[in-house]
Amino acid sequence: MSLIHLAHAAEKFLDFNLPTMPLDRALEAFGRISKEQLLLDASITDGRHSNSVVGRFTPEAALRQMVSGSGLAVRAVEGQGFAIVPVPTGNISASSREVPPSSAQRFESYSATIQIALGRVLCERVDTTPGAYRTMARLWIGADGMVDRAQLLTSSGDADRDALLKARFRGLAFGAPPSGLPQPITLLVTSEGASADYCARIGAIPGNAVNIR
Repeated sequence: MSLIHLAHAAEKFLDFNLPTMPLDRALEAFGRISKEQLLLDASITDGRHSNSVVGRFTPEAALRQMVSGSGLAVRAVEGQGFAIVPVPTGNISASSREVPPSSAQRFESYSATIQIALGRVLCERVDTTPGAYRTMARLWIGADGMVDRAQLLTSSGDADRDALLKARFRGLAFGAPPSGLPQPITLLVTSEGASADYCARIGAIPGNAVNIR
């Protein structure tokens, strides 16, 4: 199992205790609890607040309750988490529609590319190798496939490592993103499922540089 999760929607029930708050903060909290990828244009959260979500919900049900009435819709991206988009004018049923399978397949393939590239670059250094820390980040990917901007949403627990992670995220190249990919993308690097041969399995050994471009 990859230690870098970009998504995996599942029918599981989780405990949520999220009061009303600015929507961007609520989505960050949702991501920490659910470990689901959220695909969205960060600007659509400006000025919006979430509904409170308290109780046991599936991630999708919690997310739909969180944004209900906000003018935003939740669309499941098969195997790749959820996209959050503005509700099209006059379309009251948009929140129940899923991203078309062709789009989901493009997102899935691109997500796999991102996971492999990130795993390799993080394995270049022992202090950034996944397995000993947890962090959530956002990446903005340009039309040329280069990461233009990187933001840590949560600290890895060490300021020096945080700086290294941001430096490693910036300038990564994944190839041109698929048409319609909402940005920024949110990713979670976690210690769950850690194994001693993680870096070897993705073709990188800590301390040895790997060219991912």
